[in-house]
Amino acid sequence: MPAEPSPRPLTTAEAAAVTLLAPCVVLVLAAYLLDLGGFAFRPAPMLALAVLATAAIGTLTWRGATHAREELALWLVTTVGLFVWLLWLAAPDFLPLSTGPDLTHHLLLIRHIETYWRLVHDPSLERFMGEMAQYTPGSHLLAALAGAWSGTDGLRALHGLQAWMVALKTGFLLLIAFRLLPPRAPRVLAMLGPVLLFGAPRYFIGGLTEYGFLAQVVAESFAVAMWWATVVWAVEPSRLPLLVFGAAGGAAFLTWPVYVGPPALAAFVVIALRTNEPIVHRMRAVVTAFVPIGVISLIYLLGRLGWLQMAGTGGAAPWPTVAAYGVPLVALAVVGVALSVVQQRGRACGVFLLAVLAQAAAFYVLATRAGAAQPYMALKMGYLVLWPMAACSVLVTLALVARPLAARPKLLHPLPPAVSLPVYEAGRWARAHVPPGCVEYLVGDDETAYWLHLAVLGNPRMSERTGDNSTYEPVDAVVRWLTPNGLPYAIAELPALPRDVRNELDIVQQFGDAAVVRRRGASTCDPA
Repeated sequence: MPAEPSPRPLTTAEAAAVTLLAPCVVLVLAAYLLDLGGFAFRPAPMLALAVLATAAIGTLTWRGATHAREELALWLVTTVGLFVWLLWLAAPDFLPLSTGPDLTHHLLLIRHIETYWRLVHDPSLERFMGEMAQYTPGSHLLAALAGAWSGTDGLRALHGLQAWMVALKTGFLLLIAFRLLPPRAPRVLAMLGPVLLFGAPRYFIGGLTEYGFLAQVVAESFAVAMWWATVVWAVEPSRLPLLVFGAAGGAAFLTWPVYVGPPALAAFVVIALRTNEPIVHRMRAVVTAFVPIGVISLIYLLGRLGWLQMAGTGGAAPWPTVAAYGVPLVALAVVGVALSVVQQRGRACGVFLLAVLAQAAAFYVLATRAGAAQPYMALKMGYLVLWPMAACSVLVTLALVARPLAARPKLLHPLPPAVSLPVYEAGRWARAHVPPGCVEYLVGDDETAYWLHLAVLGNPRMSERTGDNSTYEPVDAVVRWLTPNGLPYAIAELPALPRDVRNELDIVQQFGDAAVVRRRGASTCDPA
């Protein structure tokens, strides 16, 4: 069996994001499994578990992480800054900002958890709690635990929890944008992704400020983390992002299963399309990513198959319009999807967007057949689609601006730079070890040769050779080097040398892609 590709280390910003996501994921999964086993998930031991999970995941992800200070700084500014701003919106009481009935319904389940630290198992409670007696409890678990740890309660911890989850998923969007950037492009260009979100405020933060969609807001963060893991794997397949995908997917299912479908479909398509990977590796990737989600969903759905009928229910949610997202974002996203088809680096973004739209269409058909007044679940997908729209828009912008600038620096500097560190080091060595007047310049630009001749080697400015322009012309220098009895030494930019020139020299001392070289045949030089 071929060896699995070596994992590409995460950046320090990605390690920080995964570390902070870990306690949320672990708490949801652990509390559900403890309750399944008949045990209460009380705040004190759950706090200890959260600390241990953060430390363990932090140690795992930070070990070998690539130090990217600029990315880490931008990620911290974005995540912490957005979290503080969202908290400020609810100051000074920090109570939930939404006013819809969904908030009241969610608080019923939170109150039950705070009272018993167990989930709902008594069928008679459905009379008091309605559908919340069967509701997936992930977000409610986190709210109740956060309230207990803060010395308040789930109601007063609710806004802070949602604010943190929105900030965290925005941070993951920034990490995705970093992955889309060409290697030499300024990292600050990735900030365009989070900025574009503010162009659609209803879909960006309306879930917590307008409608009280608690489970949706939290599950959306897990779904975006799943998408990030797919983007990472698509660039360089390794096991770590698949583990993040599976764990976040299990937590997303226990929070709001509706948002598991799109990232799962996108991941499956991305893995299947990675045809340069052996089929064994792709099968292993599917198993690693999807088995945790499959096990959790199977356990939860046993005895709750009737709950699936909620996919066709109606409810109040905004209808998506071009105005709600903004014309620039919609236009850029459309172009970005088309662009992602031909770029492996951005393929996971376009596939994710299409997966969201596909699930929205499926929900619309189900709601129509069920006779629902509004296709509630289909409309809810309008919130999730904002995130891949922003990423696809970034992809377009980077393709139009960042990538050409990185690949063609002449757009920024119309002439090639005359100086480089390897050539400079070669010139300094030559000045110390060979006669400066006996050096040819086998470089790609006449300005480089002129700089070497005068500023580096220290030849006199008033001399016959200095005044001869052919001294610096690259073509003339090559002709002289191929002619017998020329100068014995040269400073050469190795990538720029023709093959026949490489065959006529020996490297005396090398500095990266530059070197001091010596002629193999007879030479002539007057050091004076």
